Amino acid sequence: VINSFIYDGEWSLDNYHEVLNSKFMLQGFSNSIWLASWSSILGLLIASLLVSSLRHLDNKIRNGVIAFTNMSSNFSGVPLAFAFIIILGVNGAFTLLLKKYGLIDDFNLYGKWGLLTIYVYFQIPLAVL
Repeated sequence: VINSFIYDGEWSLDNYHEVLNSKFMLQGFSNSIWLASWSSILGLLIASLLVSSLRHLDNKIRNGVIAFTNMSSNFSGVPLAFAFIIILGVNGAFTLLLKKYGLIDDFNLYGKWGLLTIYVYFQIPLAVL
């Protein structure tokens, strides 16, 4: 943090000025805030519905769902990314199936909505636990 106030060997706010005047950086901040907000809202909403429905289920089924969410919350990193690329990538199995039946025109896993899908998937099990 201290080094962020040093520019060309002197104390300065020029680093902050440069960041706040960069369209690229501001777009990055905007995208991050959008993704964090919507993934949190959707993840909590879906998890709340799941948890409220779990209250009315048999203990055996509830324990099975909790075990599944515990397992899926540990499924992250490279294996998770690879699984999503295979399933929802440009030539992913599920993407091609949805396109075949005309349910989607264009889905980009590497765009805003694709990242939102992955973040929500990752947040639901954590919110359920």
